[in-house]
Amino acid sequence: MTKTTETGTRSPSPLTRVLNPFLRVLKTSAVVMMITAGVAVVTACSSIEEPSQSNSPDSSPSSSPVPSPASPEKPALNQLVLTADGMGTLRLGHAPPEDDPDTDILVLVPGQPSCPEQDPDYRGEWVANYPSPDEQPFRASVQEEVVTAIVVRSPEISSEAGIRVGSSVDDLLAAYPLGFDASNEGAESVVYVVQGTYGSLAYEVPRVGIGWGDVENTVLSMFSVTADPSEVQPISGTDAFGGAYC
Repeated sequence: MTKTTETGTRSPSPLTRVLNPFLRVLKTSAVVMMITAGVAVVTACSSIEEPSQSNSPDSSPSSSPVPSPASPEKPALNQLVLTADGMGTLRLGHAPPEDDPDTDILVLVPGQPSCPEQDPDYRGEWVANYPSPDEQPFRASVQEEVVTAIVVRSPEISSEAGIRVGSSVDDLLAAYPLGFDASNEGAESVVYVVQGTYGSLAYEVPRVGIGWGDVENTVLSMFSVTADPSEVQPISGTDAFGGAYC
């Protein structure tokens, strides 16, 4: 490919002189390609950014104060609802709650028993925790430490059907279109009774024409009691709550 001159130097052959320009171009292109690849690698590495601090979860504790749980409050009288199984926190067949005299709807006033022979463990009288200058808005009987009856005489308390003391008989009948489980007559009044899981709910209505005056044809009292519907009797004019007490 090359020839030796007389001076000892080698001169390129004609073929080498022809190929040299192409070889230089190839070398230059290879260098350019290597440089380009290196730039691409550097660019790719630099494009991998650190995770944004704004996207990382905040591990610092919250400075907002944690609200304290709301203190329990005694329900207003007109928030109480009488059912066949009790009223509010009072459940037939269960002990009345004695958690807090400020929030309990029924509280114990220590005293002596009126019939100790029937309740030797008597601790006092259970009274509605709603002071009133008149009659207590409701009364409860507690026998052997469990609630056995609740009697409502205040029109502020409604039944589970929306009936109140003073509601008309027509409203009472309309509230129970399927009828009652029992309708028991007494000397002066009639009780309409529906059955629940633990007891019965009774509405007492005066009998017409025996001198009740303005309360005729209205609900005189409502009470729930641990008795079958057929056993529930009127209580007006008696000291009994559904015939269950001395």
